[in-house]
Amino acid sequence: MFKTIRALSMLISLLFISYSWCIAGSGTAGNQFLKLPVGARPTAMGGAFVGLADDANSIFWNPAGLNQSNNQECISTYTRLYGEINLGNFTFALPVLRGRGGFGLSYLDVSDIRRNEIGEELGEFTNRNFLLVAAYAISAKEGLSIGGTAGFVHSTLENEKSSSLTCNLGLLHKPIEKFSVGVSMLNLGLGSKFIEKRDPAPLEFKVGGAGKLVLYERELHLVSDISFGSDFKPNLAGGGEFIFNFSEISSNLAVRAGYHTRYGWGSLSGFCFGLGFERKLNRFNLSIDVTHSFSELGGSEKGSVGIKF
Repeated sequence: MFKTIRALSMLISLLFISYSWCIAGSGTAGNQFLKLPVGARPTAMGGAFVGLADDANSIFWNPAGLNQSNNQECISTYTRLYGEINLGNFTFALPVLRGRGGFGLSYLDVSDIRRNEIGEELGEFTNRNFLLVAAYAISAKEGLSIGGTAGFVHSTLENEKSSSLTCNLGLLHKPIEKFSVGVSMLNLGLGSKFIEKRDPAPLEFKVGGAGKLVLYERELHLVSDISFGSDFKPNLAGGGEFIFNFSEISSNLAVRAGYHTRYGWGSLSGFCFGLGFERKLNRFNLSIDVTHSFSELGGSEKGSVGIKF
């Protein structure tokens, strides 16, 4: 009981400190691509993943979640956004010393057309952004994990370049076997600087919970998050996944859905849904996940391929 109280006290303290930082740093932030969701599975559940955080995507959501598995795992994700925009992510997690380590890569390419003062086309150029991070998580106490990442961000805007450092911090607590709560502070750093102007980092704080139930002999995961940012209003997110087990073919099928309020209430924008299929092979598990998300600019699709061994 006392361990649980101490863990909750740590979570609440981090909540107040992080929220204060977000308010103090309010304004327009740079490196906006850092806020784009990583992984088809978390995205399908509305982006509510901080309290669940049980696969390699945790590096970008709550690094403390890396400590929930003893397997090696890699996940590669590609997102089809709007127009000539390409977004990709890669995560890899493995046991390291007494904890779990990993690294992640995220990139965003945006193609555009250069024009002169009267609108004539002068050729095409590409704005490029990428993030490379290293992560580590350990078990601080029974049922409590802490984790963090250190990363390098580089952006190219036509002929200008910017580089900076960033980090994520996270806690994950499981007071009981079927329930967990997590908090994370994302994108801590100095932000991006082009020419003489420095834009602040897109600081974001998340707190969320996750519950695992058995319904009709099938596993059901329910998740919910609330996030605060330096350049957006508080955002609520929730969702879940219903897992069908086909033991005769050593496979699982997951049906997922979620919603978030980042675009406001009362429209299709913010709805997400997806499917996931996992097959156990001789020496590893292969998973394929797909997601469709609605937004103010239209729909987008995200696909992930994962290997666990």
